[in-house]
Amino acid sequence: QLRHADAARAASLRYGLALSLLRSGQAKAALSELDRLLLDAPNDLAFLIPRAEAQRLAGDAAGALAKLQALADFAPDHRAVQLAYADALNATGDQANGQKAMTVLRPILAKYGADPTTQATFARASELAGEEARALEAHAEVALYTGRPYDAMEQLKRLLERPGIDYYQRARVEARVEELKPYMAELERQRIRREDQDR
Repeated sequence: QLRHADAARAASLRYGLALSLLRSGQAKAALSELDRLLLDAPNDLAFLIPRAEAQRLAGDAAGALAKLQALADFAPDHRAVQLAYADALNATGDQANGQKAMTVLRPILAKYGADPTTQATFARASELAGEEARALEAHAEVALYTGRPYDAMEQLKRLLERPGIDYYQRARVEARVEELKPYMAELERQRIRREDQDR
């Protein structure tokens, strides 16, 4: 029992170290730590996802992309896997991969649209795919979900003024603006109330 607890603690420390190495740009050292963890848990997504990112950052982008594609096929509903795969597609800077990342992210957006990381990844994919208006829409959602509702509303209104947005996008953006109006009105009421109290 004690030995098992010690092993779990050691694995936890190694995992923390691997993520820290990855964040500080030491991809090869992170790879080494993650590979040691995977010896005991070869199918653990918590290790496989950062391992693929470390592989990409260590210079094997094609290998990492292939691994993430296999993981994405294996776990189509796993949000972290799909996000990691879309990130790797975006990192190629390729238009076709941007379109593929958009396709990968659409079901995730349908479930987790209020997540700014998912929206930001979708915005990047849309930019790569050459879908600028769709990217702006996603950037507005990022603004909303990171506490900048006035920015979000401004971006959506500017988007409606753009020539060339199609009927479906216009309808979607107009519906979103209408949806946000009561929320914005409440924020304005609270601001006025605060100002009155401060006088």
